[in-house]
Amino acid sequence: MENMPHYRCYILNGYGTIVSVDSVEADDDALAISLAGGLLRERHSAFAAIEIWHQKRMVGRIDNTTTNASRLDSLLKVPKPATRTSDD
Repeated sequence: MENMPHYRCYILNGYGTIVSVDSVEADDDALAISLAGGLLRERHSAFAAIEIWHQKRMVGRIDNTTTNASRLDSLLKVPKPATRTSDD
């Protein structure tokens, strides 16, 4: 029995930063994209997008269009350092 190809799924926040990694096994790219869409809806619905990769080849990207896609963005922001004024 042959092993199915293994696809990595990178979950991205609204800033394009990878916040999590998942994976799927599928016979072809189309099925991998479909399965990744399910992951985005069911497990990672608070995030902005998912990218699907097979080894070094990007297979596709699915952007999350639901209204809750940015709800965690505030938790994932890197705070900007406070700027000092000449009055400090």
